[in-house]
Amino acid sequence: MELSLQNITKFYFKNLALDRFSVHLTPGIYALLGPNGSGKSTLMNILTDNLKADSGTVMYTNDAGISENILKMGERFREKIGFMPQYSGFYPNFSAERFLWYIASLKGLDKNTATLQIPEVLAAVELSDVANHRIGTFSGGMKQRLAFAQAILGDPEILILDEPTAGLDPRQSVSIRNYISEIALDKIVLIATHVVSDIEYIAKEVIVMKKGTIAAKGSPSLLAKNMEGMVWQVTVPSEEVSEMQMFYRVTNISVPPTDANHVILRILSGHKPTSDAKTIVPTLEDYYLYTFGTEIL
Repeated sequence: MELSLQNITKFYFKNLALDRFSVHLTPGIYALLGPNGSGKSTLMNILTDNLKADSGTVMYTNDAGISENILKMGERFREKIGFMPQYSGFYPNFSAERFLWYIASLKGLDKNTATLQIPEVLAAVELSDVANHRIGTFSGGMKQRLAFAQAILGDPEILILDEPTAGLDPRQSVSIRNYISEIALDKIVLIATHVVSDIEYIAKEVIVMKKGTIAAKGSPSLLAKNMEGMVWQVTVPSEEVSEMQMFYRVTNISVPPTDANHVILRILSGHKPTSDAKTIVPTLEDYYLYTFGTEIL
């Protein structure tokens, strides 16, 4: 199974959202990283047929090696997709279970399959105990988990997730992340997120988007390696923090447990910021923050 996007271009009036975007996807987890306006949501809406590209093609190749344009496949392609949009709409008077039965009907699942899968996906997102509660009574995090449950219902070949852990507490985020890893062996999973830690250890490839194009692409470790020698740890008196922030990109501030008069700064810089600065191991988040700076704010 493969997805091949070739020269996908999309305009919103005169604004170019995707500029001849091309990428080849095979089973595994891919992360889309980029600031707001980089084209991530536009790309996902084109893949899910919620939006038409102005030009370019998306080719789907099945396990038998037969390739087809997804626009010609129509419903046959949509049946292969599970989509979790960033902002999901729910019927507040539906229970979680009833909502999933509704989604199962839209996806064309037979009754026996739905009967087996609905309890499984509710358990996977830790909503079994509120399966019969009205969605209108759910917290934001519970609704987010239900949105993920409807996406994985039907065991789709292609899973497209827009900010899947937004609003979840750390334990729930880890649980969803681990579940995605478990089911991704035979699926193409595309995750758009601003939470770099969500994908740093599970994505086989990160696609960094900027103004509708691919600014960089590679494994998380490869992209982080680009920051070697550019991530520093500096200890300074507390009163010097503001000055350091004026001249350097400070990404973290912590207080030593034994010295309340000093702080430890994590700094991204192409040169050594102070004489006693020490280089430290870079992360994918360092690369992201260095690449986009204030664009992500």
